[in-house]
Amino acid sequence: MSVPILRGIAPHGDLYNRALSAIYKYHIRIIDPDYALQNEPEVWEKMWRDPKIAQAMRQRLHAVGGGQWVIEGSGKEDLDHAAAEICEVAMKKIRRFNESRFELCQAIFRGRSYAYIEGRRTRTRLTPNLPVMSWWLPKYLQDIDKRRFQIVPTKLGWVDGKPVKVTEQLWNVSKAEWEDVVDKRAIVRFVYANEEARLGYGRGLMESLYFMWWAKQTIWEEGLQGLERWSQGIIVGKVNTMREGGTDTNNLGVAQELLDVLHEMRSRHVIVTGTDDEIDVVTGGMEGHQMVMAFLNYIDSCILGLIMGSVMPFGGQEMEGSFARSETETETSERLMQFDRSMLDETLSETLLRLFWTQNQGNLKKLGLGDVDMPHFKTTQQERENAQIAATVISTCLTAGIKLKSDEVYQKIGFTKPGEQDDIIETPQDMQMAMQQAQMAMGMGGGEEGAEGGQEGGGGEEKKSEEKKSPEKEKTKKAS
Repeated sequence: MSVPILRGIAPHGDLYNRALSAIYKYHIRIIDPDYALQNEPEVWEKMWRDPKIAQAMRQRLHAVGGGQWVIEGSGKEDLDHAAAEICEVAMKKIRRFNESRFELCQAIFRGRSYAYIEGRRTRTRLTPNLPVMSWWLPKYLQDIDKRRFQIVPTKLGWVDGKPVKVTEQLWNVSKAEWEDVVDKRAIVRFVYANEEARLGYGRGLMESLYFMWWAKQTIWEEGLQGLERWSQGIIVGKVNTMREGGTDTNNLGVAQELLDVLHEMRSRHVIVTGTDDEIDVVTGGMEGHQMVMAFLNYIDSCILGLIMGSVMPFGGQEMEGSFARSETETETSERLMQFDRSMLDETLSETLLRLFWTQNQGNLKKLGLGDVDMPHFKTTQQERENAQIAATVISTCLTAGIKLKSDEVYQKIGFTKPGEQDDIIETPQDMQMAMQQAQMAMGMGGGEEGAEGGQEGGGGEEKKSEEKKSPEKEKTKKAS
């Protein structure tokens, strides 16, 4: 990789620019500026141990990297569709591809993620309408921890007036040394927020999460200690400090002796005192514990807001205007996820798909696809439509006299249009009858056994059972 970073036009009075220029000029290794990683090398693994952080991260990673995908042609011509079909069949041969996409999406949090493309040539009939040919096919995407990569400036281009360029090195585990990445095309690089200040490493959410995670761990420790003190109480021992020594000076030896004895006895859940000693147990209220829990809930809400684009608290707590607010935040989250998906699609198109496209140019030319533009990845996961909102909009339109297409209405609310032979529900009463029929079919009450039970229990239950079984009450309408 060789990318322009700095063009030698920075003002000399800027500390950041002077430091950056020195790095490039003297060929110094560029350190990942990730604050969290510098202060806590294993912070990523530790964050995954937090249930709330792990829950939110998994939700976002699955929403971005776990959706369905297709390969779309660059145009609408038949040749474009044919090229897209070939590429899609090839991509579907990658083992555990969804898992690989999940791992790549961790760049959202870590700033940058890598994967090595493993592939080989195979003679195969890629699609039923194609001849047997020798295809280079990707087989697996091997995740590579970003800590095994480093960015170093090249010796070329540091002269004033010329763009500075950098390259990548990979840590060789067997040799225990850094090596230049030989085949740069075989590396998938997903960089998130690739701003200049990040020096090519990207900016993930880990740095922001780090402060909340650190605060949460600190509060947890203090809270557990406070909970222990509250649950067990504080033992207060009163001793006659004048019984030994014969002076007006407090006898600290006596107090320390009692303290040691109480420590030992408390561990055994028994206390023995002398006749002149007094022991009290002071228990605290729940105010301190409640304050700790409230702050932890606040941190969890902040974590959810940062990761998912929503500040609704965990656990489904009710809030003022919760429905309207949840819908707004759901829309915000969906826009955020869609942006991430587009970045992932672009990354896979420019690395994985391009490698397949260039490695098989000979075959593509033989098939008459040599001049076709390369297809691209497209995540097909659509934004979820809230059924309640859709129903409200539909009802408002009908009340206003606006005519709607039935097919579009069914699509909006997520139902399929009934056929001629389907039992249909047209009124709330029909819905209630349908639910009663389903319960009877599953033996959940209202059936024949239930009717017999009603006879044993009394005439009221018998009457209800007979009403449920009445053919007039269970009459179903057929779609015309």
